[in-house]
Amino acid sequence: MTSQNGLKYRFICEDCNNKLGTRYDIELNKFTLSLSMFLKSTLQFPLVIKFKVKPVKLIKAVLGHILSCKENIDESVFDKKVRDYLFDDNAKLNNDIKIFYWIYPYNESRIVRDFLLLRWRNGEKVRAFCQVLKYFPIAFLVTNQSKFDDLNELTIFKNFPIDKEIEIPIKLHDKKENDYPERVDDNTVLFMTKETGNSVLTKPKR
Repeated sequence: MTSQNGLKYRFICEDCNNKLGTRYDIELNKFTLSLSMFLKSTLQFPLVIKFKVKPVKLIKAVLGHILSCKENIDESVFDKKVRDYLFDDNAKLNNDIKIFYWIYPYNESRIVRDFLLLRWRNGEKVRAFCQVLKYFPIAFLVTNQSKFDDLNELTIFKNFPIDKEIEIPIKLHDKKENDYPERVDDNTVLFMTKETGNSVLTKPKR
């Protein structure tokens, strides 16, 4: 299927979509545009750079996109928690929802919903319920784990005032594979739901 104006995958009502877009997507778009300029540049930069963002608006924008990227409307526990947080200005984000991020220097976009990841690393078993949103130049992992590899966490700022601006670190050298972390290998098992089977992979038209 070909889309003339990028990926369209909306399964929330128009009023809610407009609310999320006007309130939070501006912050996400500003952040990704700034980061993309660094990744496209031929100049040399430090291994870690910092970007000014309003992290709570960024958190809400990411969760809004995750929520809308679903083919079937259901009442999953994760979706209810996210919906309550997004549409109640006084609600606090549940403690078992964490968002991690890393650079994603690939042209293809990947959206993977509702999968359970079992990994064995250095004798330790990790069981993580995950959602993934990846598009140039940034990738986000939403999971119930308090830490995930060496990724930076965005949700440590979840209780800040919504318009508070801070600097967050970006590891320019920390390039992951395009199918990280959902790749299945000798140490990783993936349990999928119906929504995982509806995952989205898009590439620019040549």
